[in-house]
Amino acid sequence: MSTPMPAIARAPVEETPAAAQQPPLPAVAALTQDADRHRRAGDLDAAAASLERGLRIAPRDPRLWQRLAQVRLEQGDARQAEELARRSLGLSGANTALRIRNWEIVAQARRLQGDGEGARRALERARGLRSGETG
Repeated sequence: MSTPMPAIARAPVEETPAAAQQPPLPAVAALTQDADRHRRAGDLDAAAASLERGLRIAPRDPRLWQRLAQVRLEQGDARQAEELARRSLGLSGANTALRIRNWEIVAQARRLQGDGEGARRALERARGLRSGETG
């Protein structure tokens, strides 16, 4: 019996790349759970390390890139958080929930970098996805 993944990983899947459609490998699922546990405990470095190990196993899994982007954002590394979220976007296909969350991370990262206009544009992309527009 497998342990359920957090909500972002259970997002609806529609015409996504093969990596995003398949359930995570057992090792990746275990590393993701470890990362979630470390993150809840406030150990962001250990959470990032677990996600990075998962990415060595499944480098095309957009969920792992998104999770690492979130951790980097929480660590205050806005530049890297944006880069990782954009990488996840490139792999997420039509997974709308994952794409929305990535654009929200991009917006937060841009805001932290002092790019208010870029943050606004990223939030518009997220809103467009929520309303059914492409992006």
